[in-house]
Amino acid sequence: MTLLLTDAEVETFKSRGFLGPFTVMPEDEAVALGRRLVDEVTTTPSPFYAHTKADIPKLNFIRDRHWDSPAVARILSDGRIVQRITRLLGPDVLLWRSDFFVQGREDRETAPHQDMAFSGMRKIPALAMADGRMPLNISAWISFTPVDREHGGLFVVPGTHHEVLREVPADPANSIFGKGRVLEKNFTEQDRFELKMRPGQFLLFTNLLVHGSYKTAVERERIALSGRFIGPDVIVNPQGTEVSGHGMDLSRYGVTLVAGSLRSAPTPLRALACGNGSGSISEERMLLG
Repeated sequence: MTLLLTDAEVETFKSRGFLGPFTVMPEDEAVALGRRLVDEVTTTPSPFYAHTKADIPKLNFIRDRHWDSPAVARILSDGRIVQRITRLLGPDVLLWRSDFFVQGREDRETAPHQDMAFSGMRKIPALAMADGRMPLNISAWISFTPVDREHGGLFVVPGTHHEVLREVPADPANSIFGKGRVLEKNFTEQDRFELKMRPGQFLLFTNLLVHGSYKTAVERERIALSGRFIGPDVIVNPQGTEVSGHGMDLSRYGVTLVAGSLRSAPTPLRALACGNGSGSISEERMLLG
């Protein structure tokens, strides 16, 4: 069975800005693993960011855990994800960021937004191209719990990835990640495509696709993990290693090769917690570490 995307799927991605859901692991395994990751990984700060303080404190716990957790590393280097991404980015693929998204009933919905250059609260771009073009990032958003309207469902607005949309000032309580800004263009419920996913499934989408999530209406938390992938021509943290857009010191930062044979990149390379793997997840290798 090939894990590569078909030509038709590649054209769909170019047209709509997203693909999926696809399956990366069995449903029962995903439910158990997601709970363990939240309880055993995200409850302690990352050793790579323990020396720094993020503007959003939880980022020290949920960001870039593929560096220290073999389980997270195995998921984000799994061939069922990475081989599909090679059809969109080329043979050399770099993992430059990962984030957990744990959403409960007390959390607000996520307003429609574009990730763009991942500039954060401080408006410091995390990604750049040498020629000034908008860089291409592909996110793999992996669910460990059911995803639908009641369970903090994800929505996208197909085709919105063809342009950078303007943001305007707004009430922080109803803005994009509390930054006091929203998209100037208003998208109605009819514009939104609501995604339904089962545990163990993942979605691929570009950094310019408008997306967001609904408020969780049930007691059970929605647990997800997102891996951010780029090609070797993208520069990460073009401002250097001082601080990120969220105020985190980047002196220990590096990108990770998950596909290809690249020997160097514009950003320093860092190994995964379990080394570079292109196979699939197996229970005996999923050590939380």
